[in-house]
Amino acid sequence: MRKVNLRFPITLLYPVPDVNNISMAWWLPPRPYHLCPELIICNSNRQLLSAVPPKFTTEPINQTTTEGAMVTFYCTASGYPNPKITWIKDEKIVVTGDTLRLNTSRNHSGEYWCSAENGLNETVKASASLNVLCKYFSLITWVLY
Repeated sequence: MRKVNLRFPITLLYPVPDVNNISMAWWLPPRPYHLCPELIICNSNRQLLSAVPPKFTTEPINQTTTEGAMVTFYCTASGYPNPKITWIKDEKIVVTGDTLRLNTSRNHSGEYWCSAENGLNETVKASASLNVLCKYFSLITWVLY
């Protein structure tokens, strides 16, 4: 058990949080306390939950493909509250969620950013590039005499 003194006249006893066990919670006595939301999160049952900033568990990887092919990028993050994943290209949101799927054309080439945030004023970002090659190409044969 670890004792934590907050800036108000309350003292709470709770176990040291384990990042791998996010379901761990601590009881808050039934009173109207005003706690700093950046440090502590309360659920509807008046339980204090340990806030954990986002951290990537899977980052996207660079890919090269030909136009018309399907590509999939993956990006997952852990944290509490659960992070929201957003995919961005050219400073525009492409899609939200941990998977980005594209039926490629040449204009899909570029850098794709995966952004994870969960309201704790800490956003993590990772990027991957997509290189889409032309499906048809010219073959020039040189005949040497």
